[in-house]
Amino acid sequence: MPLSWTIRTPRRDYHLDFFAVPLEEPPYRLTMDSSGLASILSNAFQFKRLEFDLPYSTCHLLSGKSLTLLRSFSGRLYPEDLSNMLDNAPILSELEVATFPGQLRIESTTLTKLKIYGLLAPETFLSILRHCPNLTHLLCVVPGCARGCVLAHHLITTHENLRALEIRGPNQEPNFLTHLRLPNLVALNTHHNPTELRPFLESHPWQNHILELSTRVTVSDHAGQALQKDLQRVPHVEALKLYITSGVLTPTFVALGSDETLPLLRRLEVVFIGQYCHDLDYNRILETLDHRTGTLHTFRLVLQVPSQSNVYAPLVWRPRKWAATGFERLMQDGMSFRICYEASDTGKMTTWPDYEVDPGENFELSLD
Repeated sequence: MPLSWTIRTPRRDYHLDFFAVPLEEPPYRLTMDSSGLASILSNAFQFKRLEFDLPYSTCHLLSGKSLTLLRSFSGRLYPEDLSNMLDNAPILSELEVATFPGQLRIESTTLTKLKIYGLLAPETFLSILRHCPNLTHLLCVVPGCARGCVLAHHLITTHENLRALEIRGPNQEPNFLTHLRLPNLVALNTHHNPTELRPFLESHPWQNHILELSTRVTVSDHAGQALQKDLQRVPHVEALKLYITSGVLTPTFVALGSDETLPLLRRLEVVFIGQYCHDLDYNRILETLDHRTGTLHTFRLVLQVPSQSNVYAPLVWRPRKWAATGFERLMQDGMSFRICYEASDTGKMTTWPDYEVDPGENFELSLD
């Protein structure tokens, strides 16, 4: 079952920006002020999907509206308006919302997919899990606990249905994760590095269930073995996305070159983020990929490096002839392969092999 956030349901009744378009009709634009918006929202009881792309100052217009058919909502809401909307949307299953922490309360037995943008305290994060028992996908922003903070033992939370968890936020000690029991989790996306996640992974046998993993790597030149051991704690991962923020690439590919590291890996994406990559060794990368021929189906390397502070960066990232020949051989053997250079200061993207790239293309992992 795909763990993508893509929603494959009938098209939206309305997309509300500073205009509204009934998408079943030939496209037209209706410019409106608050009174016009209020008039459209008077039919809210008919909406099945609603994108409310409007300022927070207008979200009160949803207050008290009966949303009996609403299944999917996306927009900005104050915490009190969000709670009110949930009370009036009895079959809402998909929610993507930007909000303020405040007195945030999200309680629903119908929600299955939730994306919430707004810094959450660890206690609020755990509360959402406790009060939304049917969630299968959850994305949220949690800063983590400062080192040494302690959460009460009664906050330990078990969630039987959650399959995909994405946590964004400052890279602090993630010890609040040890308060989770997620027996059916198969996809984990976090900004913490594997070493910080070790207590979280070691404390549960379900680490063997994780099939998708996205994490940050901050290893030094000599820490490839530590990364290798960390990745071996999730032996059944089939899709892996690594953000390299330490300035070096080689330790990651050394770790992935071992027979004992992720033997079932099918999809690999490595995103390097930094001022300059000092060890861009395509021969080492080719050696690792050759070692995984037959199991690895997809490889992406994304280099997010500024172009203006280092004038040579846009010139040296392309593979030289010997490595390029090896990569072409892998593609002929059926591997989906791409190297992307993304100038982090200008947003310009170029690729090898050369072809057009949509800047908004989604590189998120999802299982077939």
